[in-house]
Amino acid sequence: MSDSLQRINAAIIDGRCRTTRYIQRQLTTLHAALVQESSNLQLAIVKDTGCSQAEAWFEVHMTVQAVKDQYEAIDFKESLQQEYSIAQGKQNLDRRLPFGCAYIVPCKHSRLYSIIQPAVAAIAAGNCVVIEVCTKLLSG
Repeated sequence: MSDSLQRINAAIIDGRCRTTRYIQRQLTTLHAALVQESSNLQLAIVKDTGCSQAEAWFEVHMTVQAVKDQYEAIDFKESLQQEYSIAQGKQNLDRRLPFGCAYIVPCKHSRLYSIIQPAVAAIAAGNCVVIEVCTKLLSG
């Protein structure tokens, strides 16, 4: 097993991706990187797909918005109440656990969005994420 997959497996086992602060930090970091590199992303999309600049802008905008929406859906106070409900003598019947790891195979159309949108949903749910990226296009 590669070093990267071993680190992902260790993160799944110790549950570090489940904490609300970790999730918030990951989404904030991703959002900042996407915003900082938005013009380069748009140029790459235009170059790779041949779409218009407006279409590339829209894909990048929707991708950044997907990250923002997942971040805004996090209720930190509620997550703390759930975490400490047992200590307060309450049952946590609504407790949800992540699968552990999400494996994403992006489609060719709107590639950036098809990678980031499911990845942020998986991260927000407390999962680790593995993305299959094929750099070599297969001819049919």
